[in-house]
Amino acid sequence: MLYFSSNTATNRTTGGLGCLIGSLLLMGIFFFGAYWFLKFLWWASPVILMLALLIDWRSVAATGRYLFNLLKTNPLDGILRIALAVFLFPLLSFYLLLKAIAIRQGKKIIKQFGAQFGPQPTQQTPGDDFVDFEELESRPKQTEKVERPKE
Repeated sequence: MLYFSSNTATNRTTGGLGCLIGSLLLMGIFFFGAYWFLKFLWWASPVILMLALLIDWRSVAATGRYLFNLLKTNPLDGILRIALAVFLFPLLSFYLLLKAIAIRQGKKIIKQFGAQFGPQPTQQTPGDDFVDFEELESRPKQTEKVERPKE
């Protein structure tokens, strides 16, 4: 940060002034950057939502099912989240696009490593329908008759 030195012994607070100016400048840059990003999202959100549907429609459907199930289980929270989804539609569409891209990339990685390392141990191969068990001799259970004293 900026530090202004002074030769006078009474003026020792000028070092904080540079930090204050730098902090205000960074906050202003962040505020206007977020403003323009949200303004861009407002205009591009329908296109972003269509891209999310084209990339992986199941992720968008899963989010819709989540909101609908939340409406059934907890109506007040469901109504609140659906209202927030409507009012924050640009952010929701951007979230859905990022989610669709992440799920698609995850599927590609799983497919790549699955082909590289062969079938997983949990997958069944043809011909493994039956498992060999040791056969045990079965006998009926012997019960002893216990006589109760008569009262």
